[in-house]
Amino acid sequence: ARVARTIGVLDAWNPNANDVVRALALDGAGSIFVGGSFTNINGVARMRLAKVSTGAAATVDPGFSADANSDVRAMLIGPSNTLYVGGTFTSISGLGRPGFVRLTTTGAPDPSWNTFLQSFYVYALQNAPGGLYVGGNYFDIGGQPRTQIARVSHAGVVADLFSPNLNGAVLAIAAGN
Repeated sequence: ARVARTIGVLDAWNPNANDVVRALALDGAGSIFVGGSFTNINGVARMRLAKVSTGAAATVDPGFSADANSDVRAMLIGPSNTLYVGGTFTSISGLGRPGFVRLTTTGAPDPSWNTFLQSFYVYALQNAPGGLYVGGNYFDIGGQPRTQIARVSHAGVVADLFSPNLNGAVLAIAAGN
């Protein structure tokens, strides 16, 4: 459901997911990425990830297809209309991508960007200068020891000077100046 910003009531938009929606990301061009535990959205089979119009019909975009084998927990729009996706999955679009992936506009894993996690999960993504913060439950990312949070550039490089040592999973991130 969607709430009207000015008056706070529900409007007609409803993508009718058949299970939990855990993450949303607006693409800025009239569509929204929807991630979660669902296997069907607005009558169309989609395994935990879909792109839906923001119009009243909430039409599922047939040109975007990216099936995850487990929950999608976080999403963030990247450069050139790419989409970063984090969650508890071990594969997406049929390829091994444990917990973290960057997708192209069609939903395919971006071949110019490598997945970093060897295992475990990503629960939170947030914009960072020149890249993004990646929060979750992991101990290594991009071959670098990082405990639960890391900063990664859009080129896929793990930041050397950002290395907090946290002792519990990161479920949310807020970044400011």
